[in-house]
Amino acid sequence: MAGETVGELLSRAAARLSDAALADPALEAELLLANYLETDRGGLMVRKGEPFPEELLPLVRDAVERRAGREPLQYITGRQEFYGRDFLVDSRVLIPRPETEQLVDLGLALLPSGAAAAADLGTGSGCIAVTLAAERPDLQIDAVDRSREALAVAADNAERHQVEDRLRLHRYDMADLPRSWAGRFDLVVSNPPYVSETEWSGLAVEVRDHEPRQALVPEGGAALMYAGLAATAFRTLKQHGGMVLELGHDSAGAALEAAGSAGFEDVAVHPDFQGIRRMLVARKGMRT
Repeated sequence: MAGETVGELLSRAAARLSDAALADPALEAELLLANYLETDRGGLMVRKGEPFPEELLPLVRDAVERRAGREPLQYITGRQEFYGRDFLVDSRVLIPRPETEQLVDLGLALLPSGAAAAADLGTGSGCIAVTLAAERPDLQIDAVDRSREALAVAADNAERHQVEDRLRLHRYDMADLPRSWAGRFDLVVSNPPYVSETEWSGLAVEVRDHEPRQALVPEGGAALMYAGLAATAFRTLKQHGGMVLELGHDSAGAALEAAGSAGFEDVAVHPDFQGIRRMLVARKGMRT
């Protein structure tokens, strides 16, 4: 690749990714090269006739081969956009998905005006907790994950977006929080693991072979996981507090049953942009 222009290298990278049967090799090649040139796709096009910096060639070669081997693009670049912000991601955490932005919208709508407290259970990269804190400067958040590695990523993202003074990180199982947290929060949110063992085997290689399995597949199955999560949320919420949970494509029934059994009275399921029943919203003690 030595001596090539940006445009020539772009063509070579796209051809390699096409050979690897990626769905949009030209786009992915552009995103990879733009990342190493610290520009966007528009800036990349402007520089197509320029020589590509030789010191960056080994990095690009490695990146193209990693992507050809189906490592997620986000892990290679180390970044993913979520709710208009740039988040650090790597193989220690799930890659934030666009549909999870709906969880943030629903959570923000449930928060009372003025100072409030929230919990993010199974925080992973911290994208939900950090976004809530950034959107609501009067919000204090406790973010929980059982993975020490994930919490390290969340801490970096909290600092990156300057909310570390209002976001406390804790290493707990999300269904086993301290007794002292009873009645503490106005809002509990969670994007928990909900993929079944059967679904796991059929996931795309990028997900199955690279994203952390424990953040996708719940121990004991989704029904047991939602039951524990709903019970914990109910216990830690204030009266009239709200809960928002992300759902798997066929887990709405289990989550609704879990919310009802936990004591939630005002419960609804919201579809995502594809019509999948994706978010469960519940309030504590709303009936008179």
